Amino acid sequence: MNWKRFVYKIVCVGIIGFFLLSGSKYQVYLKDVAGATFEVLPVTIFSVVFPILIGVLLRLPQLLLEIKEKREWTCNWIKLLVVGAPALYVTSLPLLMYLPGGMNFWLVYEAMIVGNGTITTTVTGLVFGYVLLDSWIEK
Repeated sequence: MNWKRFVYKIVCVGIIGFFLLSGSKYQVYLKDVAGATFEVLPVTIFSVVFPILIGVLLRLPQLLLEIKEKREWTCNWIKLLVVGAPALYVTSLPLLMYLPGGMNFWLVYEAMIVGNGTITTTVTGLVFGYVLLDSWIEK
């Protein structure tokens, strides 16, 4: 067993856990402020961006290990477009409602009915963040 890698993974899990806890507390704060001021855009932005950041954090430790090997890199555009683009679209649906004519986008009305911060937008945000870093591959 490689103890350096074990400790590295434990530290990474701790950092990700810290971000999850801090982000959850901040989201509760934003919801409280939104309830008092009726400004829901900050909560919506956070509910879109936070899962993407967590997805990036989930892939980052492995990417750093791969970068350490100092190889040439290229982008797997197929993965990024086939998996990443639809995930980004579904994740950003709550934000599209705020654009002029935003209700005319495909599935925006359905997202409005379901509400902000649903499991669908969270999971697709995680997928997009992970795929964003995972699409970088060795040549």
